[in-house]
Amino acid sequence: GKLLDKGAVYKLLHNRLYLGEIPHKGASYTGQHQAIIDQPTWDAAHVMLAVSPRTRANHNRREIPASLRGVLACGGCNSGMTATSTRRRGKLYRYYTPNNHIKKSCLDCPIGSISAGEIEGIVLQQLQPILKTPETLTLLASEARKTNPATTEADVARALGNLAEIWEHVFPAEQERLMQRLIKRITVHPNRVDIDIQPDGVSALASILPIATENKEAD
Repeated sequence: GKLLDKGAVYKLLHNRLYLGEIPHKGASYTGQHQAIIDQPTWDAAHVMLAVSPRTRANHNRREIPASLRGVLACGGCNSGMTATSTRRRGKLYRYYTPNNHIKKSCLDCPIGSISAGEIEGIVLQQLQPILKTPETLTLLASEARKTNPATTEADVARALGNLAEIWEHVFPAEQERLMQRLIKRITVHPNRVDIDIQPDGVSALASILPIATENKEAD
């Protein structure tokens, strides 16, 4: 009658009763009951279990893009949100899910799992006007002038024309790095999304802006 947790699943995966054996005092003996798991399946599972959780997590981070990893929080239970995914018919579906909802400690979560693509699109849409304030344009132009001295605020404004299009050409790992520098926290509510910017992280976006580097003397 209890919900399964990681510890319970771990015990299941190490229970040799399913192999048709009887464990006793650290040893295992052939039992009289029929096995319900074959040896190759058991061996394959334990090859996976032999990989450390940290290694598996790093592998998942590389394989599954999640630009908002580490900055999303649920406005209902105030817990962080974890990037999750599933495959159906060969297609990858990405989500962000509140940690308390995953742990079943918040069964009535008002947010639940949300589409990763949808929330990432909403965040980019909300960032667009924030990044076009005069203060931000000045900061980005100053940063861009380190590699292109002729850059103006107008150049930056044009380059920020469609942040979503620019974002599509940035590698997933770089997207995640930039979001973590740019954003303190994104809180997802049932009817709105609140974004708390880190002002000193805005300059990091200068590295992805498609600002022309040609000589502007002819303008």
